Amino acid sequence: MTKITFIGAGSLGFTRGLVRDILTFPLLADATIALMDIDPERLDFSKRAVEK
Repeated sequence: MTKITFIGAGSLGFTRGLVRDILTFPLLADATIALMDIDPERLDFSKRAVEK
């Protein structure tokens, strides 16, 4: 199983676009994506946006 980790994932525009691009590759459809950021509020916002 592939695991992809984003450090600095509180940057919503970058994170959302990159996750969207990754999900277009069939080989990565089952990948686990981990989001990390030093700002818990921004991280939570990015997490909720990516889960949609």
